[in-house]
Amino acid sequence: MFNKLNDKTAITGLQNEELMNTEKKIMFGGGQPAKNKARVYNINNDEEGEDIKKALEKYFRIEDRHVDILPSNCVVRYLDKETGELKFGGKVVKHTEYKGAKYLLLTKYNQYFCKIRKSNRIFFVRDDEDYKIENEEKTTIHQLYKAGKLKLINDHEEPDMEPADYFDEHFIIDD
Repeated sequence: MFNKLNDKTAITGLQNEELMNTEKKIMFGGGQPAKNKARVYNINNDEEGEDIKKALEKYFRIEDRHVDILPSNCVVRYLDKETGELKFGGKVVKHTEYKGAKYLLLTKYNQYFCKIRKSNRIFFVRDDEDYKIENEEKTTIHQLYKAGKLKLINDHEEPDMEPADYFDEHFIIDD
């Protein structure tokens, strides 16, 4: 009797058939809006040099002979030697071999999996020490907030504590 509509189309009330079809395609995972697509940089494009440096800021290059010993759960990005494209790989799940070619099985968000060939790639691995320190700081701040020792205030509000009350130790500087 009635055609099945997704929630987003029903809420927005789109009447245009073409718009409805693109919304259906996005909702069913057949397409992505441009803002959610992963940016792919190309090393052959001079304009993207700064973007590539920024994307690889916390990553270190791995020599070809060390790719076979990458541990699982390390975050990898790779550069294709043929096309020059920098891809945002994901976490290493395991090393596999199929018909004589060596592959890495990667996952993104523990939901999407892909198999990439190890040859003709330059691999970069994220420095997990900085990530662990940053994650510990976030966890500590969250625990302090939940315990009531931290309070969020807006810019226009005045804090009701003295700065010395925030710290166990404080120093008075006389100028």
